[in-house]
Amino acid sequence: MLFHGKEKGFSLPCVYPKDYILVSEGDLCEHIGFIHKGTINMIHYSESGEISILATLKTGDVFGDLLIFSSEPNYLGHLVIMEETSVSFMSKADLIHHIDTNAFFRHAYMKTICDKARNFNLKHKLLQQATLKEKILFYLETEIAKKKQNKVTVPPLQEWAQILNVQRPSLSRSLKDLVEKGILQRSNRTIWFS
Repeated sequence: MLFHGKEKGFSLPCVYPKDYILVSEGDLCEHIGFIHKGTINMIHYSESGEISILATLKTGDVFGDLLIFSSEPNYLGHLVIMEETSVSFMSKADLIHHIDTNAFFRHAYMKTICDKARNFNLKHKLLQQATLKEKILFYLETEIAKKKQNKVTVPPLQEWAQILNVQRPSLSRSLKDLVEKGILQRSNRTIWFS
């Protein structure tokens, strides 16, 4: 973990209850946040009332870091607390000071941003796959390369379907078809190539 949320400039942790809306879509980003413990979802509500989970932030994650210096620093979704969550904040002024004066902090901050950019590019590439089967295979190949293991433990089907931006029954059918064709093998949530 590059940040600990205890660096000088971070506020003392605040604890927020489940379902608390920490940030509303469109709010101006004026600080970065560090999650000490808990889970936050970035949620977008469509005009028809459908909910899209844009991101899930967990213990050790930083948020606002990609927005704070943006020419359009407004949140693209609501940040909703999913379980009791502890968060520290750092103002833009303190962030600039640390970037200017602390080489270790600057390196950690830049690494965090670069890692997120790479993950966004991977997510974009995943969503550009033409078919659901291609999305499944791309996801598995990426996870195998990242974890340097031949087997991958995938998230629960509903969560994995959200990652792939598909319906859970469609994912289940395509996964079953890939196993029946001998392309993949599966034991519960553990999957590997045949």
